[in-house]
Amino acid sequence: MLPTPEQISQVKAILQSAFRQLVLNDKEIFSTDLKQEPIVSNIEQDLNRKLHEITINHRLAYYIENIIKEIAELKEYNVDIEYNRFYNGRKELNIGAQVIIARPDIIIHSRTNQAIHPQHYLVIEAKKAAITQDDIDKIKGFISDNNYNYLFGLTISYNGTEKTIICTLYYFNRNGIIWENLSIS
Repeated sequence: MLPTPEQISQVKAILQSAFRQLVLNDKEIFSTDLKQEPIVSNIEQDLNRKLHEITINHRLAYYIENIIKEIAELKEYNVDIEYNRFYNGRKELNIGAQVIIARPDIIIHSRTNQAIHPQHYLVIEAKKAAITQDDIDKIKGFISDNNYNYLFGLTISYNGTEKTIICTLYYFNRNGIIWENLSIS
């Protein structure tokens, strides 16, 4: 399914707003400097200061959900993190000749209501480090797989600070899957 120019502009605006809110309201979650008691071992200090990406994803999903609830054509969608179901079964994805069990980081979708169109709106893979080819393949798989046909895919590299969030939006146009980097400002 090809998104309309209006849908492309709308998803970009949603993501821009959600990222602005994340950076403005939750900038401390990007910080890795924790003040520790001197008796803590170096290994324990390293383990404790590395905030898991799920924490950041949760906050981003929260802002996305609040935004889409105010948009008439999107308010019926669910925003979920780590969602591993496809109706009553496992969320499986065809990537090339492989079938993998998938658990996207964040999705905007209708869990079971097939009357909502498109049923699968946005799938996000987010990492604190660099995005890998596997992440990109998974996003492309979700927008190409006939079980899902997500309208949009997004990769996010939080990359350590709120000033270095790198995002790439994926969707179909007449020539196939295209991608464009999003500016977080």
